[in-house]
Amino acid sequence: MGITHAAILGGLYPKRFKYQIVEPNKKIRQLLTKSLGYECFASISDVNLHQARVLVTTPPNSHASIVRECIKNGAKNIFVEKPFGTFDNKVETDPRIKVGYVLRFSEVAQTLKKIILEEGCKEILLDYSSNTITSTPKGWRNSIHGGVLNEMGSHLVDLILYLLDNNHIIIDNKHYESVISNVDDIFNFSGKCGTITVGLTLNWVNKEFRKPVWSGKLVTNKRTITFDQQSISSGFEPISVDYYVRGREFSLQMKHFVENDSTIFCDSYQANCVHDVILILKQK
Repeated sequence: MGITHAAILGGLYPKRFKYQIVEPNKKIRQLLTKSLGYECFASISDVNLHQARVLVTTPPNSHASIVRECIKNGAKNIFVEKPFGTFDNKVETDPRIKVGYVLRFSEVAQTLKKIILEEGCKEILLDYSSNTITSTPKGWRNSIHGGVLNEMGSHLVDLILYLLDNNHIIIDNKHYESVISNVDDIFNFSGKCGTITVGLTLNWVNKEFRKPVWSGKLVTNKRTITFDQQSISSGFEPISVDYYVRGREFSLQMKHFVENDSTIFCDSYQANCVHDVILILKQK
């Protein structure tokens, strides 16, 4: 993801930035230097972080220590990919931190936000389905900090909290299954966000899907709206960006990061609220 974000930044801001990569693996450092021409370092302690814009795209158990090092050494802005830290090693809140819950930046999410502000909300239901996991994942992705709830569910939990301008969800019912991994491959829950009914269904071992899809239903005080990641029954105006990789929302996210625009971004406090919800969901 770090290379992807760097590619987006290079397209949006040609020749504006000097890129430096911290990568402990010597072979990968050599490959990156040869193929991309970036400066590569074995340790973050070897990099001058003063007034740097830092992208942290490491496994979540290292987020807290890396962010602490960046803040101590005067980083200007810090972008951290999700899932944001780990439950037993939280990243402290700081105004310089922005977290990579990118669904907020999509046209669909921004249209839903506008509709909810204008028409209110009675219910919102979200679904994520894919055939992503076909064999047992390795490393942190097959631990308590992995699973479909952390990996993709965190995106959608954040989207619920963002759309409803809330930081808490009261859980009424939940269900999970381990199918291929040692953690959750299927996870469903329903509950309340304030007075609004919310529900989320996650399944990344669904063989009926060729590629990942998130979708949902919104019930306002006036109507019912259906949507998925690329369309909405009420329609929307496409976001205009100069350059993108992976999707316009990723480019918009990086543009907001560079320009220190916090109007859409998930901050560190909100990201920790997402994981507070997930921690409650993971309790037996």
